[in-house]
Amino acid sequence: MGNLHRKYGAYLKKKGYRVQVADFTHPERSMHYNPMVSVRSTQDILKLTTILIDADEGCKADPYWDKSAEILLSAIMGYMVETKYTPCDFRSVLELLRAKNPDS
Repeated sequence: MGNLHRKYGAYLKKKGYRVQVADFTHPERSMHYNPMVSVRSTQDILKLTTILIDADEGCKADPYWDKSAEILLSAIMGYMVETKYTPCDFRSVLELLRAKNPDS
């Protein structure tokens, strides 16, 4: 589970919120929300990649890797949106990433 869930999940549940987890490592345990359906612009892509790659919690010694990951993810998501790639979801993002490097 992610940092946000660990930090705030229990607190938000106590306040009456329904907390769901998006698990990209094990999608079968995820809530199955696809934020890609609401992406309409470059700004939406940048916001989503910033949320997904939490630069504050990443490689503090060398932020180059966090920024590189954001750029790569933004590029793949931008490609999917511009070409109307179907299905446009995170499983497809991973498939496109692995197509270049099957061992990753």
